[in-house]
Amino acid sequence: MTAFCLSILRRSLSAALATVILSACATGVTAQTVAATSDSAREQRVSEIAEEAIEKRLAPGVLTMIRDAEGMVFFDARGLSDMETARPLRPDDLFRMYSMTKPVATSVAMILVDDGTLSLDDPVSKWIPSFSGATVYESGTTLENFKTRPLDRPVLIRDLMQHTAGLGYPFSQSDPVSALFVYRGIETGSRADSPPADGSAPPATLGEMVDRLATIPLRTQPGEAFTYGNATDVLGRVIEAATGQRLSTVMAERLFEPLGMKDTFFSVPDDRHDRLTSAYRAITQARTQDAILDLADIDSLPAGELARVDEAATSPFSRPYPIDFGGAGLVSTADDYLRFAQMIANGGVLDGARVLSEESVAQMLTGSLPEKARQTPGLAGRGLDFGLGFAILEDPSISGLSIPSGTAFWGGAASTIFWVDPGNQMSGVILTQVFGGDFRAAYLGMIDAWYRESESP
Repeated sequence: MTAFCLSILRRSLSAALATVILSACATGVTAQTVAATSDSAREQRVSEIAEEAIEKRLAPGVLTMIRDAEGMVFFDARGLSDMETARPLRPDDLFRMYSMTKPVATSVAMILVDDGTLSLDDPVSKWIPSFSGATVYESGTTLENFKTRPLDRPVLIRDLMQHTAGLGYPFSQSDPVSALFVYRGIETGSRADSPPADGSAPPATLGEMVDRLATIPLRTQPGEAFTYGNATDVLGRVIEAATGQRLSTVMAERLFEPLGMKDTFFSVPDDRHDRLTSAYRAITQARTQDAILDLADIDSLPAGELARVDEAATSPFSRPYPIDFGGAGLVSTADDYLRFAQMIANGGVLDGARVLSEESVAQMLTGSLPEKARQTPGLAGRGLDFGLGFAILEDPSISGLSIPSGTAFWGGAASTIFWVDPGNQMSGVILTQVFGGDFRAAYLGMIDAWYRESESP
């Protein structure tokens, strides 16, 4: 039995949960696995939604874990980690976290704020001198005729954490700024980006990539809009510059080791390749996912179709990579990531190890976008604000949710999500590996069901 299974058993709150986890760890988990706790309505409904998503081929398999300050309260693993070989999904499988890396990197930066190394109001140029020449895109439709204007104020570290730095991803808009990203080889963290279109070699380090990024105009003035993109990669470079260490080393020493996160890294070690799940692309998609929250009744979603696009044997995450992407690079297990999330839910401490001050966690979980930035489509209109590294659900009623106000969350490109419920000192994670498709609607339904059914008389 793996150390992972033993650790969960020690934290289990019920004999029923322990029995199912023991069976799953010993024999593997099949698509017929039932809910791993008692038969309460909310646990049944969460498992039913996951099962229906698998049956409709919205996801190959689904792993769900929920815990509170005392330990695990819900565990459910069903379906497959690889459809082609019919390998059952296992509790200690590894998942590409993509943008769920962002709250982790932000937390590491906040550790440096706690110890006085960084300030939220530091100009980014203090740590990355190339940003002292930053400009903002003004007009133009081609690389030859675009114009820029000076910054109204410097980009601050808090802008990187809030996504108000004006830094997008190259696929966010079809304009000269996106063209420059491609031209200069700015990567998104997928490890599948194309070589620079200008004929140069790909960036060899995070520092080199960020220096190239600094030469590209920002999309907006700092603080003006919520612009999702490479900002947390730049934050990762700030961490490197402030500590003199590679980002992966700082994360391991300041966060992973204190929290007991033994299966979280930027590249999967050789002896754990067999635990990396396969990733799929959804060939069909019924819903237009134009907002962060996309709740839908699972019964209303039609069947999908999945095509494998990344497997353990050939995955770029199975070999070393020269850049640690603070915005998209981590691979982790459900249990490891949940340890991080629960530390946040507990106000910065887990199992007696304090890694963040209560004050810093409170800042991270408080919506703090400038009003103009909060009006970005998909945020205020869905009852959302954004703190430092986390989206904050301030008004659940706008989206018809039963999830508590103040819940913080974020997701990843391969249809993963986690949430932190500080009011109940609870956290959860739902993991699969699908790009696109409709599973996002299903996993939001699972979280909503956890709270909605608990309120039923």
